[in-house]
Amino acid sequence: MAVFHGQTATLQINNIIVGVLQDAEISIEFEDEELTGQSLKRIDVQRTGVSISVSATYASFDLDGIKSIIGYDDTNDEIEDTPQPPSFTVTGSFESVDGNQNFDMDVTEVIFDTVTLGWDGDTHVTKDVSGTGTDIQNIVDNTA
Repeated sequence: MAVFHGQTATLQINNIIVGVLQDAEISIEFEDEELTGQSLKRIDVQRTGVSISVSATYASFDLDGIKSIIGYDDTNDEIEDTPQPPSFTVTGSFESVDGNQNFDMDVTEVIFDTVTLGWDGDTHVTKDVSGTGTDIQNIVDNTA
């Protein structure tokens, strides 16, 4: 279920903006198990999990931001050799088409599992990233 698409979000590390995400999409998927009895009808439903996916175009050439996303270790000149991936807070600002409603939300502990760095002529313009987060927090209505 796609919740928001085509909006602008920011990539933050410890509340410091390191990049702008364009065409951001946040998808929330619930895992439910149904309990049935002696009939075909559902008796009960139990929620067993939630997955929050984030995909976007990273629209900034910020070498430090890219290094943070991929977990690059400057000291050893390589991707960090650790089982602990870097995590981020993605903050999105969403506005209705008519401009009458506006709100912000954070997707916390986002771990990017795919980062695309193309070597074509537009490499300096955009990069694609996707990953999953732990929770959605701080939904704030900014509508005046």
